[in-house]
Amino acid sequence: QIGQKIKVSEQICYALKNMKCPYDLQPFQLQGLDVNNIFPVVQWLIKFVYEQDLKDKNTIDKLPLKSE
Repeated sequence: QIGQKIKVSEQICYALKNMKCPYDLQPFQLQGLDVNNIFPVVQWLIKFVYEQDLKDKNTIDKLPLKSE
């Protein structure tokens, strides 16, 4: 149980680093529900997802339409 929680926390932190999250969240902060350190990451993540959605929409808008 605890081993699985540690592994998931480590994977989340690794994924955030790969996404170039500007905040250095540590697994123990997730496990301890350290709101002061988690909240800015959640804010950044929401902004990141929103911006990615806009980029995807712009890419789709630039695709040529197929006429059938």
